[in-house]
Amino acid sequence: MNHVNQSLVDLLMEEHSGQRSELIAMLAFEKPEVCEELVRLTFSNEEPLSRRAAWPLRKLYDHHPEKMIPYIDYFVLQLQDVKSESVLRTILSILSRCTIPEEYHGMMLEFCESKMLNANTSIASVANCIDIYYAIASGEPDLLRELDLMFEILRPTASAGIKSKMGIIHRKMKKTTSERGY
Repeated sequence: MNHVNQSLVDLLMEEHSGQRSELIAMLAFEKPEVCEELVRLTFSNEEPLSRRAAWPLRKLYDHHPEKMIPYIDYFVLQLQDVKSESVLRTILSILSRCTIPEEYHGMMLEFCESKMLNANTSIASVANCIDIYYAIASGEPDLLRELDLMFEILRPTASAGIKSKMGIIHRKMKKTTSERGY
């Protein structure tokens, strides 16, 4: 284990707090090797280390989204292998605010659909998947209809938060379709 890795692991495992995550995010901003190691640890599926590494990544994205751009492809490609719902929720939160490269649109639509329709997916992950799906589908009437059909499936058992998210997205969909004459 190299020095960067051990120091980062020690920082992550010593204390789990917002302040510690902010400190680690700042280190990752200043040192690309720390950022790279943080990404590696997040996707390592080593609990609780992966969860603890994901939170500073989210903080880094919140303050410096440009630092995550080089990792977006990797995030998308690794999603299927994430075992922790907490890590998945964090990565989906980042991806929901990014532009997903077009070459991954099909993969992301399938992934988000499967997560949205899976009753075991956390509410936050479902909400992020709705945002991602809508962002990709917004220019495609057929995909918007698919999303609307998924909403019909989700509605009977959806939480209040998901119902609210669906309402927001549904209003955006209506506006988009009326503006484009679909």
